This record gives sequence, C-alpha cells and structure tokens, in this order.
Amino acid sequence: AYEDPAQHFTAQGLTSIWTAVARVQFEEKDEFLEQLLEQTRRLRLDHTFNQTMAAEIATAVKRMRISDGRVMYQLVHFCQRRGRYLRAPEMLTLATVLSDMRHDDPMAWKQLNVRVQERAIDLELEEMEKLVQCFQKVGRSNSRIESLTSLFLQVKADNSRYGPS
Repeated sequence: AYEDPAQHFTAQGLTSIWTAVARVQFEEKDEFLEQLLEQTRRLRLDHTFNQTMAAEIATAVKRMRISDGRVMYQLVHFCQRRGRYLRAPEMLTLATVLSDMRHDDPMAWKQLNVRVQERAIDLELEEMEKLVQCFQKVGRSNSRIESLTSLFLQVKADNSRYGPS
C-alpha cells in the first residue's frame, strides 16, 4: 500500500507505522521513509486524529531525528489547531519535540502557552522544569509562564515535603 500514492493510510495506521519504524532497523529505510513522509503530508487532522497520535508521531520523529517539513508541518498545525486542548503529558511531548527541533511557530507556541497555564500543574516537578526550558529554548517564554510554573513548582514541592493540604 505504501507504494501506491493514490492510497491513503488512516490516522491510526500512520501513527502505528511511525511508532514501529522508529523502533526497528531495516534495509531500504530511506525509500520507505520517503513514502511515509509523503503519506503523512496528506494526513487529515480531523476527529480521527487525536493528541495521543500526535504525541506518538512526535516521539517517533524525535527518535529518528527527522526534521522533514511534511511531518513537522502536521505536528505544528496540530498544535495550532488543538494545542489549547492537550493533556499535560502530550503537551510536554509536543513542546519538547518542537523545541528540540527549533520550530518556532508563534501560533503553535501561543496555543501551548495557554494550555500550560491550565495544565502544567498536572506534571511532575522535573517535567514542569523541562517544559519551561522548552519555551525558553525557542524564545517563547514570558513572565506569565515563568511565574505560573514557578508557583506550580512551589506547590508541588510543598506537597511532596509536607503532603497535600
């Protein structure tokens, strides 16, 4: 199916393929990756594509060190459209991949910024610090994010030291 450009994979199928390809080594990977990237370019970001799938593809892309625009566009576009609704773990995964690959799309980071203010408290201390570093790495950190995450870090530290109130 991957040789026929007229045939399209489902969102779940593409996610599974990205996850599998990132975990294995095989011959002729370059030709296969080219077809996979082309299929990913055609991915429809509709109701069948969810944040877990986006995070899995992002993790695979990072593991394989791929920065091809066809897949990165889809991840950035997903953050632009649905970044405001991400759960904390997926938010951290996508922010980490985008910052590691130095993708600085203002709209995507704005959506992530809004979500950080609502969901960063759900992360562990180390994860929260990593999230702040992601924003700093791409120059998208601001006083609001840093003060909110600082407050969240203090609350988490107090909870771990003294227990929940």
